[in-house]
Amino acid sequence: MRPSRAADLDTIVAAATPAGRSAIALVRISGGRALAVLRSLAPGLARPPRARRATLVELRDPLGNPFDRALATYYPAPNSFTGEDVVEIAIHGNPILARKLLAASAAAGAREAEAGEFSRRAFLHAKLGLTEAESVRELIDAKTEAAALGALRRLSGSLSGRLGRVRESILLAVTLWTASIDFPEQAGEEDPGAIGGHLGDAHRELAELLRCAAAGARVFSGVRVAIVGPPNAGKSTIFNAMLGRDRAIVTPHPGTTRDTLEGEIELEGLSIILIDTAGLRESAEPVESEGIVRARDEIERADVVLYVREAGERWTPEDRDFWSELSGRPRLLVSNKIDVRLPEPSEPGVRVCAVSPDAPAVLRAAVAGILREEFHADASTQVVSGRQRDLLDRAEKEVARAIESLEGRAPAEISVSHAEEALGILRDLVGETTTEDALDRLFSRFCIGK
Repeated sequence: MRPSRAADLDTIVAAATPAGRSAIALVRISGGRALAVLRSLAPGLARPPRARRATLVELRDPLGNPFDRALATYYPAPNSFTGEDVVEIAIHGNPILARKLLAASAAAGAREAEAGEFSRRAFLHAKLGLTEAESVRELIDAKTEAAALGALRRLSGSLSGRLGRVRESILLAVTLWTASIDFPEQAGEEDPGAIGGHLGDAHRELAELLRCAAAGARVFSGVRVAIVGPPNAGKSTIFNAMLGRDRAIVTPHPGTTRDTLEGEIELEGLSIILIDTAGLRESAEPVESEGIVRARDEIERADVVLYVREAGERWTPEDRDFWSELSGRPRLLVSNKIDVRLPEPSEPGVRVCAVSPDAPAVLRAAVAGILREEFHADASTQVVSGRQRDLLDRAEKEVARAIESLEGRAPAEISVSHAEEALGILRDLVGETTTEDALDRLFSRFCIGK
């Protein structure tokens, strides 16, 4: 059940293209009076335009004065993006003309749309599921090719398909439980094997979606790569080399970097946020000490850590302790200054002279290898939004509790309650029971006209 009545909606209008001069500007009208608004704007239109065919019209203001010639396209309900009657008017891309068209549309009875209101109406008319509606915003906001591809595939229903299979598995388990509780003579006693099989299928799918959630979020928002290590190891030089420009100050004196610096590049179709940090050492100097604290904070936030040290330098106990602390997470040892000394043959990682012409390619290739393994760019079924991750986590926990209750021979009424709770959470996830306040928060993040 959708949480709002689509029949009560009025007619809305908004520009569908950004403000500014361009070849054309597009204005979109949606609602029961969309065609009437068009007739008011183009009184010379002899008959209703053919569906989904561009029609040349002369636009007039409320006083009857012509102000542009445009192409109008009519999409009758329910075969439109919003599920309502929709008219799209392509005018010459002068902001003055766009403002006149919006004002004339308002005078003809169309209200200015709120942020995300067209997508919201598509959801209310069941043209989009809530996860697909979120994918619309993700597609618009995508900063890289991988993020856009992932959003497009989610918009095509890849995530909804997986969620549908999860719900079907849980529903089958609930049906078997309910039958054994309400109709024990006909259905027989509880069948733990069959019920557990359905719940196991659901739990595995939810766990896989959650496992991919972190990678999906990073595909959308960017992978944080922290460059850390002792002072004077060449971290800032490596940061500049990977960035392709001199963003960080480089000197031969230890402790030059006092704060964190960020720069963004693209690798493997992903947005990579490089972070240059202060050298890790004990320091009594207040500013440098604060920089070291911030460096350690960035290490905690980072998805990948590059540990830079001078090639051939002896490993101190502090070096070894720090490198060990990074185990279990994506990390890369970078032995720098190989033009001065070479590292031990057994030392892992990559070896570079950060100032050499080939250093950027070597470093980027090494990081790309980590990205392919940890944050693969195929985001077709990965979860991106925080709302989706939170609800999936709750659903996974409820299914796990149902399995635990089943295996512990708990009363069927207790076990089935966890499965039914998981179904309710999944209904929230796809938007069947989402509150109006939640929808307001979600669609307010969209741009006007979408």
